[in-house]
Amino acid sequence: MATQSVRDGRRAGLAMLVGLALGMAAANSPMADTYALVHHLPLRVGPVAWAIEAPLIEWINQGLLTVFLFLIGIHTNHELSRGALSEPGAAVLPASAALGGMIVPAVIYLGFNLGRVDKRDSPRA
Repeated sequence: MATQSVRDGRRAGLAMLVGLALGMAAANSPMADTYALVHHLPLRVGPVAWAIEAPLIEWINQGLLTVFLFLIGIHTNHELSRGALSEPGAAVLPASAALGGMIVPAVIYLGFNLGRVDKRDSPRA
């Protein structure tokens, strides 16, 4: 079963790499204008009164992000409940790394921007 999971992961990764290569090739070819037009094509979903309309790229970005985070949540739940991280001691290092991955970028951002005034936020003279 583990080899089937690894094989499926490899297939998904390969599909992502092929899609990435095709997208980059299209965006940097003579058909770049058509590629951009398709990316920004408005797409409406739902009945007229409750329709949600957004460019195709937004549907792709938001939809894939939702699926990605859902799968990460399922995988994390499995690992914490029945997998390699089910022992409390085994979860300390990954949990610390995740916490650091949130705190360190915030500290770097604050280091560069603390005390700095954005011109858009200041009152006009």
